Amino acid sequence: MIVMERPSASRVIFVASLRKLNLSALGAVLVLAAVTGQLGLIFGALVLYSLLVIRDVSSPQLYRRLMADDAAALRQLPETAGLRDEGLRVVVCSLRSGWDQIRWVVARTPAPIRAHLRGAIATLDELSAHAASLIRTADELHRYLEATPRESVVRELKTLRESMERAEVGARAEYEKALAVREEQLTTLDRIKREHDRRLASLQRIIANVEAFPSRIRRIELLETCARQDETQALDEQLLQIDLDLAPSMEDAPETTGERALEGHLLPTR
Repeated sequence: MIVMERPSASRVIFVASLRKLNLSALGAVLVLAAVTGQLGLIFGALVLYSLLVIRDVSSPQLYRRLMADDAAALRQLPETAGLRDEGLRVVVCSLRSGWDQIRWVVARTPAPIRAHLRGAIATLDELSAHAASLIRTADELHRYLEATPRESVVRELKTLRESMERAEVGARAEYEKALAVREEQLTTLDRIKREHDRRLASLQRIIANVEAFPSRIRRIELLETCARQDETQALDEQLLQIDLDLAPSMEDAPETTGERALEGHLLPTR
């Protein structure tokens, strides 16, 4: 669950000052002042505009709307230009391409089948929102690992061990403390790397589900087509059986006057 922070006051004031209703009221009064030539209306327009902005800033509805907008933005995949991890850029491109393919296939899917896909598509949408969160956290972990290379910490550990071996007995205790700090740092870096890799693995699983979904839709269509063909084949078999059942009775039935007349019309005249 995403916990949204309360929008800053400066942002709320900025949004409220640009609301269409507030700007329209300001513009209307300024136009009236220009037409009538009453300069006092300009002051009144500014006062009215300020009161409207204050009203919006003090309204909790604007805060809720901004928080809802922020939550919706976090559910969207981030832009690749803002990612430092090259692997995550590939992930974003793969997810977007997969969703484009899903939309293309769903748009060409028969309506009865499309109606049954709504639940699955909603689940995929939640997966994409989860992927967006994983991508952002994984990129933050990558940035930290990039700023603190593991190799530099390993070199520091090696240097500290060599210095401790050459140091006097009184200084070794301090070197040991420094070594303990560096070893803890190295352990933390390894843990962060594992978390980063775990998120990448989860993202690959999400990509697999998204990219495989069009094939599943086609499989459903194929099964639906096969079911209709089976029904048609069963109907043909029933009709054939009816013909076979009726054939002996038709051969044994006495010829009627109408049939003789019809036969006379159909047979060629000699």
